[in-house]
Amino acid sequence: MNSADDGARLRAGHVYVAPPDCHLRVLPGRGAAELAGFTTAVQKIGVQLPYAVEVLSDDLDAKRPVEAGRLAAEAATAVLDLSPATA
Repeated sequence: MNSADDGARLRAGHVYVAPPDCHLRVLPGRGAAELAGFTTAVQKIGVQLPYAVEVLSDDLDAKRPVEAGRLAAEAATAVLDLSPATA
């Protein structure tokens, strides 16, 4: 065990092992996934659920929480603005 936190996770029966690529993830609209098309497709079939942004990245973690939240909100808004179903 590397820290007290690791011990708490083990006692709780939960161990999180981050995939190696999680440090390289990017905000919505900046990666390989075509999210505007995806949001359009799910809305066309009647899916009406809220969206959430969760980016596991060293770059975002290095920012203050308010800045990281602002960047995530701006990225998500830009993706949704590209989707005809949300315009």
